[in-house]
Amino acid sequence: MIPLLDDNKSLKRIGIATSAIIVLNVIMFLIFPDRTIPVNISSVTNLQSFTLFTLAGIISLFLHANILHIGFNMLYLYVFGTPLENKIGKFKFLLIYFISGIAGFYLYYLTAATNLPVIGASGAISGVIAAYLVLLPKSKILSLWPILWIIRLIYIPAWIFIGFWIVSQLISLTLLQGDGIAYQSHIGGIIIGLIIGLIYLKASRKNLILA
Repeated sequence: MIPLLDDNKSLKRIGIATSAIIVLNVIMFLIFPDRTIPVNISSVTNLQSFTLFTLAGIISLFLHANILHIGFNMLYLYVFGTPLENKIGKFKFLLIYFISGIAGFYLYYLTAATNLPVIGASGAISGVIAAYLVLLPKSKILSLWPILWIIRLIYIPAWIFIGFWIVSQLISLTLLQGDGIAYQSHIGGIIIGLIIGLIYLKASRKNLILA
């Protein structure tokens, strides 16, 4: 299934932060195609090495292996990031994006059986998608679905689309270890996105009640 857009007509304004991230990713891909950052979690022994490791994680969010890697990542970011940013604002959106990305980066190196470099924005985008699920669950996602060799365009409730996607990530983490995809990074981003989304939701409801 491939998401194309959501049905939030009131949230269709161009997302400045989302657009800036997409442009920066494309520029980095054109300048540094298939560039990796070799790091090792065991080298983190003090504040300085922690800072450098975290910086490597931030840079890795803007590096991609090939055109399909960056293409699908940026598509998911555009579809889910634009309405989310318009709902919560660019600063909170960037908070979710980068904290999710760094959490995914760390979870990968803490749990993976290899120290091979990880690149890509998938952890950060996973956090955005998870926060979207919490804050915009009633939305519908226009998606491409291959059904019996026929490609169909179908509007699917966001909670079903994203729920199915999250389950697929958990199954892949269990069954597809070693296929070259850092599912740990996706899960780390999902966890952070859900947590921050729930915190924001609770805070917004509290403010609504107090008003």
